[in-house]
Amino acid sequence: MELFKGQIVLELFAAVNSQENERATKNLAHEGLSSELLDELKNLIEAKGYYVKSIAADLNSTGNATAQQVKIIDDTIKQAKYNDDFIRGKVIRTRIQI
Repeated sequence: MELFKGQIVLELFAAVNSQENERATKNLAHEGLSSELLDELKNLIEAKGYYVKSIAADLNSTGNATAQQVKIIDDTIKQAKYNDDFIRGKVIRTRIQI
């Protein structure tokens, strides 16, 4: 049996309002990347047959966001929340049927 090792690469973007200092702004950008979310991602991947040794996220400032970038992020988030409700509803229905 062969062992394969690799990575899943996600390029993440967050647009947040600047805070009183750089650290506070970075913390705000990371606010949604809770351990619960990372555990959920880990569980989803492992449920597909993969072992996840570690999972982490780190966002770094790339400067001020343009209006276009903010719109793309906002539109993406709105669509993803709709999709999330649909997916979670599908999971709940599946669990009830079992």
